[in-house]
Amino acid sequence: DYFINRIDDYKPIVRNKLEKFSYKVIKALSNEIKTIYTDRHIGIIPKKPETIWFGIRKDQEIKDKFKHCNFTIEIDSEALNFYTVIRDGKYNQNKPIGIFYKKIKNNFDEFLNTLKSISGNYYFRISKRIPRYGKKIMPGNERWVLLSTLTLEFVTDETIDYILMLLKKVEFPGIHMGLSIKRGDEILKNPEKLIKKGKDVIEEEYKVLKFLES
Repeated sequence: DYFINRIDDYKPIVRNKLEKFSYKVIKALSNEIKTIYTDRHIGIIPKKPETIWFGIRKDQEIKDKFKHCNFTIEIDSEALNFYTVIRDGKYNQNKPIGIFYKKIKNNFDEFLNTLKSISGNYYFRISKRIPRYGKKIMPGNERWVLLSTLTLEFVTDETIDYILMLLKKVEFPGIHMGLSIKRGDEILKNPEKLIKKGKDVIEEEYKVLKFLES
């Protein structure tokens, strides 16, 4: 409701509720994920936010080329969203996007089967990352422009070919893969089921990050 009515007093309430909920989801996650993704971070909230988000990330102080690939729990006016982020670099660079592109090409069937193993309710989105100001993408100075949303209900060879084509065509692509729980869904009224759902979604998404880094 906050994102519709814009009552400022609600903003810290929504922030705190999202943070508390996110920690409950984290507590339920597998030890493997909790051991790897140790940094927990509530996003900076602007004056008139379109979303409020919580990141589950690797330690940002260590040297790890995949440290910007993470899990996000986000709320907006339409839904509660759980998604994983794959970002940084171009298709032909030794950065996450380039590594992901090469990994898919070299392990086509494995990636196809990975996506097939994930529920059809999930989405796979490819966006173009552009700077908000100037010409250089930097932390805090980027905007994601959505180019394509695929559902994982029917995944075929053509689906993977299309993903590869976009990753190669877009100069600085970014990927969100996840699931949205729409406003009004009955599960939002059941905290225990919602926490379990969040846990299950993140563990499904982890299959893709594990594929990327293996």
